[in-house]
Amino acid sequence: MSECVLLVEHSVKYTNRQPLEVKDVIDSLSALQKVSVFFLPAALSQLSGAAIVSADLLVEGFQHGSFVEDVLIKLVFKDQAEMDKFLEKVREGGRNVYRNLPGNGSPILKGAVAVTCVVGALVAVGAVWAIATRTDIPAPISLSITDSNFVVIGAESYKVSPKDFADVIENVGGQDKKKLAQASAKILAPAKREPDATVVMDNNDTLAISKDTIDQIPDVVEFEPFEIDQQHSDVDVEIRASDRDSASRGWAAIITGLVDRRVKLILEPGIDPNKLAGKFKVRADVVVKSKMSAKTKKMEPTSITVTSLIDD
Repeated sequence: MSECVLLVEHSVKYTNRQPLEVKDVIDSLSALQKVSVFFLPAALSQLSGAAIVSADLLVEGFQHGSFVEDVLIKLVFKDQAEMDKFLEKVREGGRNVYRNLPGNGSPILKGAVAVTCVVGALVAVGAVWAIATRTDIPAPISLSITDSNFVVIGAESYKVSPKDFADVIENVGGQDKKKLAQASAKILAPAKREPDATVVMDNNDTLAISKDTIDQIPDVVEFEPFEIDQQHSDVDVEIRASDRDSASRGWAAIITGLVDRRVKLILEPGIDPNKLAGKFKVRADVVVKSKMSAKTKKMEPTSITVTSLIDD
């Protein structure tokens, strides 16, 4: 079966007066590809309701003056019906122009603000997370991107609230904060070379990364191992080790289909160890802590905390 592909025109403009270094251009394009490959499909799928299988980045060309990287974002859909569903969401009443890539035949979407805003919002939230890693400046006043133009205009495009749009962006980006923060830093790095330079998406000055953000983003982004806590209600906790004398030591468990590898089991204060000790399985509300593995580069469960027991 042939791929169902849509190419979306996109550009990133650096308003630098001086020529950019080759390394900066290569790094920024590589980082933009990471945003496109690792984060964009999930964000666009959640916002549009269409099944996007994957994404990639193709370089279309460069423009001089203010340096512009012209690219094509390649979106691969499950089938034609899913692509049509996506187009219904993003083509803004048919105002966008379509054309064919010579010698290829895949449709190209021009001026897709709905896509640009998702890319820009991902870069913006990654930049905020990168700035938050700095220890040499006060913590940012806000870690929210809800008020940014990328979010406000993007939310309007998908007919959702700015909060819901921002939640999608932050949840998708939060699957690997380090990767997104480092990519955002490299995308914005060329604009740090000059005092007045900024970064504009699709030659639309309302869709720009603020100069304050660019000035504050660190050159190198270092992260502590990223952790997330996820609550799960009424699950079967299979106990693999127990200790009646302690609520925090000597316990281990799995949750089939959720935590398949034995991890530490923690009982919150108020949970009676005697109600679990000696049992093979209990029903409970839990919090599963996961940490980014340096080896696998994936989130892996590290502990299960029982917050309440559920009586049959």
